[in-house]
Amino acid sequence: KLMAAYGGSLQLGLLPNHLFPSGHLFFIQRALHRLGATPVAVHLTFQNCDQSGKRHRMREGGLWLVDDVAPHFLPAGGLLSYEPDLPPELTSRFGESKLPPRNLRLSDQLVQDHFALVNHQLAQLRSALRLALLLNRTLVLPRFVCGLETVTNFAHRGIRCLGSNGCRMALPYYCPADHVLRMHYWRGVMPQLPTLQIGYREWSLLENFHSRDPEALAAHYSPDSTLRVRVRASTARPCDHCGEKGYVGGGERRRGTPLASVGGDALTPASLAATARSVELGPGEAVDEARLRRALGPHSATARLLHFESLRPGAVEPALPPQLRRAFDDTIKPLGGGWCCVAPAVRGALTHFWYDLLYDTPHVDRFGRKWTAEKPWTATPGP
Repeated sequence: KLMAAYGGSLQLGLLPNHLFPSGHLFFIQRALHRLGATPVAVHLTFQNCDQSGKRHRMREGGLWLVDDVAPHFLPAGGLLSYEPDLPPELTSRFGESKLPPRNLRLSDQLVQDHFALVNHQLAQLRSALRLALLLNRTLVLPRFVCGLETVTNFAHRGIRCLGSNGCRMALPYYCPADHVLRMHYWRGVMPQLPTLQIGYREWSLLENFHSRDPEALAAHYSPDSTLRVRVRASTARPCDHCGEKGYVGGGERRRGTPLASVGGDALTPASLAATARSVELGPGEAVDEARLRRALGPHSATARLLHFESLRPGAVEPALPPQLRRAFDDTIKPLGGGWCCVAPAVRGALTHFWYDLLYDTPHVDRFGRKWTAEKPWTATPGP
């Protein structure tokens, strides 16, 4: 419906949100997936980490079309990826029926369940980052799964707009990387800079390359140029509670359709590695660089993609020399992003939290708080 303005010299009207969606509608709710619609434009609202977060989210969604083939799609040293472990005991604890009838509180088990799910993934990410550092490879990030939505600065029941037919989503959901990590810090555009530079790419890298130039993808990435790494007695469990109604859903993608608006049939490292040659590592084995390269064999040096079928906590323990280990820990301490928010216990109380990639190890965190075996890390508001 159009309305006349300025004495009839201008016609005003509302743009349909399935063609001009907000960032929340497109990336978080994934409403366009449910509608099978292709947007004209996406407004990059409801996101974190400034321009770095926006660019990475556009890459995740197949909307960033200005990357050069090299180095973005063909980084020096090759790629490293892994299949995330998402066990049912962590992913089955969420859903609209399990949300409280009021804003979340710190004492709610649902809040602890959310951190348990995200922390399980952060432990795998930490192992992957160590492997990428040891092997001088660029890490392909996984699709993170979150149990509760994060917002900017207010308490909520677990979802920003629960109850509105035009603003619905299911839990758990695939959350953009900027919901879990400080992408602007990792990008090196913050005053606080990472001690080590560990390259990363979006989870949808191969699909984006395929959409842009399928012949170039086939020339550079194939089962013959991929090495699949199995870890004995360790299998990554898929998310059985991320169905069609949630962010994870299935569905067939039409070539050229923005990735975030459709389902889960994208070309991924796992699908590429399914028929590739493989090697096997022993479970729980602590490996330094030399032992790791011997175990992976000669193909690890030439493979463009090294894909680990599982990095469940304890499956592979990459061992870093002491000085490099300290630098690595200093690099990942500030990497965890924030989650917001619970209702304040008292007026003025802090209500936001920070993820910590060292949560399960004794350490002093980025805020000077000391966590030990006697006083293990726990989700604590602030600072």
